[in-house]
Amino acid sequence: MPDKVSEDRINEIFDQHIDDDGGFELATVTFTDHEGAEEKGFFLKHPWRDTTLVLNVPTDEAQAIELASAFERVELPENYSAIFHKADQSLEVFWTAFKVRQKHEELAQRAFSFWWRGAKRECRFGTASDDALTIAKNTLPYAAASHTEHRSIMSFVQAAHDPDHNNMGDPMCFWVDCKDVEACDLDEYLRTINFYMTYYDRETPRVLIHEQGLKVNGSTRPRYVAGDFPKEIVAADIDPAVASFWLGAFETRDPAMKFLLHYRLIEFLAMSHVNAKQRSELINILRRPHLIASTEGAAAEIAGLFSSKQGDTDRMKLFVQEAVAADKVWAVLEMNKAEFSADSTFDGGYVAKSVLNDNSTFDTWQKGGPIGLVDRLRAVRNCLAHGQDEGTRGVIHTTQRNRRTLMPWVNLIETFAAESMLYSRRTYVTGDTK
Repeated sequence: MPDKVSEDRINEIFDQHIDDDGGFELATVTFTDHEGAEEKGFFLKHPWRDTTLVLNVPTDEAQAIELASAFERVELPENYSAIFHKADQSLEVFWTAFKVRQKHEELAQRAFSFWWRGAKRECRFGTASDDALTIAKNTLPYAAASHTEHRSIMSFVQAAHDPDHNNMGDPMCFWVDCKDVEACDLDEYLRTINFYMTYYDRETPRVLIHEQGLKVNGSTRPRYVAGDFPKEIVAADIDPAVASFWLGAFETRDPAMKFLLHYRLIEFLAMSHVNAKQRSELINILRRPHLIASTEGAAAEIAGLFSSKQGDTDRMKLFVQEAVAADKVWAVLEMNKAEFSADSTFDGGYVAKSVLNDNSTFDTWQKGGPIGLVDRLRAVRNCLAHGQDEGTRGVIHTTQRNRRTLMPWVNLIETFAAESMLYSRRTYVTGDTK
């Protein structure tokens, strides 16, 4: 058995790859072996700047040098589940080391030329490189998978350690020629490839693009709407369409779909809403003792009550003014004050203007109240549903960063939707029937 490499020697081997500017951090751990003796182990944190992974540093010197040599030839780009080969400027995207299903066998042989901005480049599916396999062999999961899904490398890790397992096939990657593509244009280049690949083959793998520096904004809304869970609830008769919107929003993980379903719920209820003035006048008409003798005149009056041509936004504002409690909305705004006190700038150009300032209080805010937020909610809806905002032509791209930026607005509109449902309910008492 070869002697284990020393800590000093490991630092020497990986010296040029350990720094604070994009390099690795070398971590030392102490563990007890099966004989009870203390041993040292070494890890490189965190490949691809991905905190869910580490690289195990081999204690055999030749294997450690092999790993370090791979880093001289390739880079681990933070934005992709891939390695970048410096010599030929190709991106090797991890696909799978499992056996390919029969209907996808053609993929393993697929190669095509791709013209982009006047230059022809080659793309293909093919066998993983030695460097990719070397990196996979030494990769370990360090935390639960995040949105990067451990860089799609875990099947390669399994193949490196158990290549004869009956589920293992030839480790395959997607190779993309990136010659002369500027770093600032690489995301756009890969998105264009993704579009054409998915256009021509609905089941094709695609290049995953991971946004850098994502930060959880901590946006939330109060868990309990009334302080705690009530001991008794007088249930309401809920329209099946409204219930489907509400529950569908809880079932989906996509913030954009959550927002649209909540908006649709409010819009649905607003369409059939009779405002307080109309309701009062209608009740006065129906209470007339002589109603049965003047049905034609009464019918004309009733028709007049509902003949005004209200726009969808005006109708929603009137509904929100009656249905949505200002204190419930303020509770969400206050919990997300940092987000709502600044403009929300989305990838794609749309900017949702701030709704608070540092000095905002409930008393100052409620002068505009929930009705003052309807136009902003509608503009966000337009970007998500229609492609762009009518006034600014701003767009909200489907990026991970935008999903994070959208979350405070999802929490806000969820409160509008909840209050709208509560206001529009019909409750029953004991013995009551429909």
